[in-house]
Amino acid sequence: MPATSEPSSSTLPPIPVTENEGDDPHHPLGLTTSERQWSDIYSYLERRGYQLRERYRPGWVGSWIKEGMTTSDLLMRPTWRYEFEDAVPAPGPLTVLDATRISDGTPVALKLISMAPEANTPDSNEIETLQYLSSPALAESPRNHCVQMLDSFEIFTPVEMKQLSLSGYSNAFVAVFPFARHWKDIPFRLVWEVLEFVRQILEGLVFLHEHNIAHRDIRSENLMMDATSKCFSPTKPLDRIDTPVRYLLIDLGSSTKFKERRLVQFRHGWHKEIPEIYELDAEGNRVPTRLYDPFKGDVFVLGMVLNRYFGKISSLRPLFARMQDPSPSNRPSASEALALFHHHTQRISRTRLLMPVKDVSALGEEDMDIFTRGLVWIVTYLWGWIDYWRLVVKVLWGGRELRIGES
Repeated sequence: MPATSEPSSSTLPPIPVTENEGDDPHHPLGLTTSERQWSDIYSYLERRGYQLRERYRPGWVGSWIKEGMTTSDLLMRPTWRYEFEDAVPAPGPLTVLDATRISDGTPVALKLISMAPEANTPDSNEIETLQYLSSPALAESPRNHCVQMLDSFEIFTPVEMKQLSLSGYSNAFVAVFPFARHWKDIPFRLVWEVLEFVRQILEGLVFLHEHNIAHRDIRSENLMMDATSKCFSPTKPLDRIDTPVRYLLIDLGSSTKFKERRLVQFRHGWHKEIPEIYELDAEGNRVPTRLYDPFKGDVFVLGMVLNRYFGKISSLRPLFARMQDPSPSNRPSASEALALFHHHTQRISRTRLLMPVKDVSALGEEDMDIFTRGLVWIVTYLWGWIDYWRLVVKVLWGGRELRIGES
């Protein structure tokens, strides 16, 4: 659901391996295996009212080929990724893809959700959980920070399931969401901006837990921003201090909706640092097999994620330390963590709210070479200070009030 943006050349992933290189003039830029599953359902999605990008249209011919250029010649151009959008293969399994709603041109995100029995249990059914959280009564709550599902439909005919079946799907749903942007797409400059982000994400986790839903896959990639914010206006983008920004939790594929809370086994997920999931096996090795409270696990992992980016903000350090307490009995619940947040931030002065914060947008780009990393650091450092003082002057000159809790 994040926007597709072009990283610097030093951080670009290798070209994914594509199939049928024989006489395919697109090779090695032809459709990958995971892209073919979207190409197979292109026409079906159109009938449902959604259009994928040109690359996924059946019979697609690359725009560079239409211009008389061979793929070999294209790859010799340093800027080919930026000149020909349809030339870039998508890496990875590609379960989420951007699209356009045909009726009004609205950008949306489509997600393929497997309905195989092994992927869905009575308390771990992603579609049912999304339908529950997107019901009118819950969708209207300002405390519900889960991305809302706009539409969903099943894919089941043999033609449409051709590549999906090869990818391990027995049958599948397509879930439609509003197009969202990654939470770091706009750099954080002021402590106030960070506090509002942390408050909303904690509030969203409290809301989930109040409805007996454990997320179980909290990570930076699953934190987003509402793309309809005026911060993303193509003509006159506004700052966070000028317009509300809503932050979102996405990806409930690993979530569990409990009828009654209970201890569970660590099933899967990106983060295996939750301390209470480990015990020693017969050979003395630490293995993640101990039953644990997934709600306390959510709090621990969110604390780790937030601490990685904002652990140097003094008013937040005590909160993050409590959230990462190695003992789940001493660790706060989500609602207690939100109460702690308000306790530590309710009396922060305006001066503290205007303090600068480190630009976290470049974190995670460790794969840059040392020269590029240094150049990016210099540019972002200088621009960051210029942008920071611009915001400070705007707040002070305009007499703006900075209040935590206005979303």
